[in-house]
Amino acid sequence: MSTTETQANVVEGIGVVGIQDASFSPEQREYLHNRWLHEVSFFARATRKSRKLYLVATMVAVFSGALTACASGLNVFLDERSIRWLIAGLGLITAISTSFSGKFQDWENWKRRSMTLERLKYEGRMFLLLAAHYRSFPNRGEAFKDFAQNVEQIVKEYKTEFFAKKADQQLENVPNDTRKGAA
Repeated sequence: MSTTETQANVVEGIGVVGIQDASFSPEQREYLHNRWLHEVSFFARATRKSRKLYLVATMVAVFSGALTACASGLNVFLDERSIRWLIAGLGLITAISTSFSGKFQDWENWKRRSMTLERLKYEGRMFLLLAAHYRSFPNRGEAFKDFAQNVEQIVKEYKTEFFAKKADQQLENVPNDTRKGAA
């Protein structure tokens, strides 16, 4: 199976056949392969990665938090020095996993990437089926310009939101005195 077929399979129900439509120019086919399918593949991988990071960080925090509570209960009865160290270590693991999850915004990244992926897949399906807002076009070649603009808008919105959040995070780390002087 070629890379293109693998990428196309990411978009359920859309095979390479739709992209090989005779009404597309070579440049349009190249755009579909190198831009749209590339973005769909990127967001599919990024969504899986974000989901995995979120679930791992959450599970570590939950399990270490629960084990901390259990160890604290044992410490009441046994009053062992080793159990106190265990409690401290588990508390540290809980704090670190929770703060990493918050700092790297695993949940927000997963949600934002998943929504962008679904928008890109929807746009591609509607375009290839000439449905929804592409219904009035006689063929895919004629609808291509609108499709490309919509894909670029989706990617632009994601990147604008992503980088705006990164800038806000960086400003949060700057002391207030510095921000006032810059204004």
